[in-house]
Amino acid sequence: MNTLRIIFGLYFITLSLDTIGQDTLPPTILSSARDTTFECGQTSNLIEKLTTWFNAAGNATFEDNSGNFTIQTNITLSQTITIFNNSLDILCGNKQKVEVTFTAVDPSGNVSLPTTASFSTMDLTPPSINTVPNVQYNCVEGIRDTLIAWIKNKGGYIASDLCSNSLQWTSYTYAISSGGIDLISGGGNIASGPYPMIPNGVCMWTLRINFFVRDECGNQTLTPATTTFSVTDNIAPVFIQKPTDITVECNNVPVATIPAVLDYCDKSVIPVLTTNHTQSSDSTLCSHYNYSIKRTWTATDKCGNTNSHTQIITVRDTKGPEILPNPSINLNCKTYADHADSIYIQYTDNCAPILIHFVDTLKSVACTSLVERTYTLSDVCLNTAKYKQLLNVVQNTPPHITKEAINKTFTCSDQEDFNTQLFLWIQNMGQAEATATCGTITSFAAIKNSYDISDPSTYPGVTPTNLPAQICPSPLQGF
Repeated sequence: MNTLRIIFGLYFITLSLDTIGQDTLPPTILSSARDTTFECGQTSNLIEKLTTWFNAAGNATFEDNSGNFTIQTNITLSQTITIFNNSLDILCGNKQKVEVTFTAVDPSGNVSLPTTASFSTMDLTPPSINTVPNVQYNCVEGIRDTLIAWIKNKGGYIASDLCSNSLQWTSYTYAISSGGIDLISGGGNIASGPYPMIPNGVCMWTLRINFFVRDECGNQTLTPATTTFSVTDNIAPVFIQKPTDITVECNNVPVATIPAVLDYCDKSVIPVLTTNHTQSSDSTLCSHYNYSIKRTWTATDKCGNTNSHTQIITVRDTKGPEILPNPSINLNCKTYADHADSIYIQYTDNCAPILIHFVDTLKSVACTSLVERTYTLSDVCLNTAKYKQLLNVVQNTPPHITKEAINKTFTCSDQEDFNTQLFLWIQNMGQAEATATCGTITSFAAIKNSYDISDPSTYPGVTPTNLPAQICPSPLQGF
């Protein structure tokens, strides 16, 4: 009687067999060992299940003509458990796997063909995600920054996975729509973009987005496209360069320019200017130069949101006339006399017409008289300027004889007092008449050759006082 020992794992069973003859046939495999897999992270007592699977030869079945056989493995159960546990370091996620080869050996030492199977955990389940609320904003400053930050934050989504220690959020896709019509679509990397631009001039729009998250084994989850980021444009444009209220001179009114405005959802806003003023149309009145201007810019976006800015410009004429210096001039006395109202200065005013008044003061009288002229210039707003000017009035025009002297002749038989007649004739300048262009006339009567007409120092020469006694008729003919 022969004894047969069968080994199942760590257990030994001894059977007694009657030996009839030499056995040369190995056991045969009725069914191969089967791969056994459990879902990673969702199965408890894995080592216990692995032990059961190992001891059951991976669920393989054999037969032998002797009716008895022993199962042998290429590794022990302890080695199997160790390999299974260590596979966490080389497989994705927390998957584990071990392969075992099983053979059957009959009492005669005949060995069956091997059958190999694996015991493993698999990861076929993508990450799970939480639910998040949809968000809505007004079109305020920094709205695109808010959108980008929301995308980088995955819209608030948090993912978890039972079989991966880390998850990777990769990309996103989006579509922006308004009124049920898609306006823009695209996608990008969650961390680096590119990110959507804010649609221009759209009053209400919604961004629908999908985020993609992947576990260590490549299982991917897509967030639902019902996740939305909505924006309503109910914010008016903002003036970023406001013209301030100013006071200016009447000749320095600034030209109206278009101030810059900013609208975060409409880049085409251009302010419209309306102007009102209090200026009189009559240029002879001061109110034509002292007035106010009211400039109002109104900015309206495509959604009807409106903002306005008003600038008050106070216009004033505070500067008096300006006079070009000309402190002294020379004038012919005739010019001075004939043009008494002439102005001998140049002047300007920044805005208004000028009224001129002057007063002449005679400072000295001579061949060149000195006249001090004081000008007072005033514009219609009563801004004044005064200026003193010296007029050198030159007496350089000789008198003009308008009537020649008349000869006076007497006969010797006349019973006249000739000396008296001479005195009267001389006193009457021989009935001669003359006019002076300017100033008074000084005249004298003198004996010929007793003075030099071109030398005033010889004036008045020798005045005749007596008629020399002569024989009639006298040969003397005048003086």
